[in-house]
Amino acid sequence: MTDVSHAGLAPQRRLPLPEFIAMLAFLFATIAFSIDAMLPALPDIAADLTPDNVNRAQLILTTFVAGMGLGTLFAGPISDAIGRKRTITIGFGIYIAATIAALYADSLEFLLIARFVQAWAPPARASWAWRWSVTSTKAARWPASAASS
Repeated sequence: MTDVSHAGLAPQRRLPLPEFIAMLAFLFATIAFSIDAMLPALPDIAADLTPDNVNRAQLILTTFVAGMGLGTLFAGPISDAIGRKRTITIGFGIYIAATIAALYADSLEFLLIARFVQAWAPPARASWAWRWSVTSTKAARWPASAASS
């Protein structure tokens, strides 16, 4: 029986399972790392960028989470439109550029903008990784009747 959904498409190389799991773990871990790595530095950031109101530095976390929420709304449709590989490449590019911008931030406002932009990239990667893991495991290991549900 021929799989109609893949008719006419070139066969794609599948990653070995250990590589696949490592890549998915890396993609999902960057989200947690983006938040957790800067938490110990929050008092220093507050002292440097907002010495008169140190509580304003907590907006860095709020901004990042808000950016992730908005980024999630657009990650799926972008991935559908331009493809998963392009989405992850662009997501990494945005993430790296925004990280460099945040590194050189000299005001809280600039840091908030950089963190907001940085937060758009993890949902793109996480959305792509989630979809890829579901489609790869269903297509490779599940019967056709279960994969279509």
